[in-house]
Amino acid sequence: MVTEQDMEQARQALAAANTHMQEETEFSAGDHGGLRLTLARQWQREAQTELDRLTAQADLEREEAERPGREKDAAPVVKQAVKDLAASGERVRRAVEAAQTALVELLDAGRDHDTLVAHLAADLAGRGLKLDDGADRQTGGKVQRSLDGGGSGAVRLAGAWHLGVDPIGVLAWTVARVETARTGRPFPVGFRPYHGRADGLLAGIAAVPAVDVPRLVLRVARPTPRQPRPSRGRA
Repeated sequence: MVTEQDMEQARQALAAANTHMQEETEFSAGDHGGLRLTLARQWQREAQTELDRLTAQADLEREEAERPGREKDAAPVVKQAVKDLAASGERVRRAVEAAQTALVELLDAGRDHDTLVAHLAADLAGRGLKLDDGADRQTGGKVQRSLDGGGSGAVRLAGAWHLGVDPIGVLAWTVARVETARTGRPFPVGFRPYHGRADGLLAGIAAVPAVDVPRLVLRVARPTPRQPRPSRGRA
């Protein structure tokens, strides 16, 4: 444990080193005394280092001694924080469960829609109603991977397009929309083709309400300032 006597001795040692340094500096004003000046500087550095070490150790010991009292003072804050964090964590868990349910439905619905379009496309193409012969056909089907957010095929019925759905791609597109609206991050360029699907499947999806994300400002309570260590003169 660092005592006031330890601190006073270190302060006296530094004062002596500073005085010696000043004397050696004056002595070395000419072209002599280089070694003595070097030794004086070393003594000064060592004395300062020792005082800094003792000061840091004393501060640490004081912090440890005051901690029980500070924990007692913070008890109401801690008690309320336990309640707040429990409620906040439960909200997160409920949101995750709801999101899982919604994502399962999205993937299942997308897969089923994609399968339906692929079967219809294959059926129509098998009946000789193909859409890949370069002509502008009003009815027909083709089985192929679309590059605009579609899935395993495309069907055109009386001029209206119906594209398959890539479930994972649509899921990622949905997450990107939410992330952009709620965090302000730019919308990924790779998902923009989903807006321009030929069948307009996703064109009518309601926009995610956007928010201005506030800058995080931490509220930090400051401990009660410590009383300065009493100064003692030399005996």
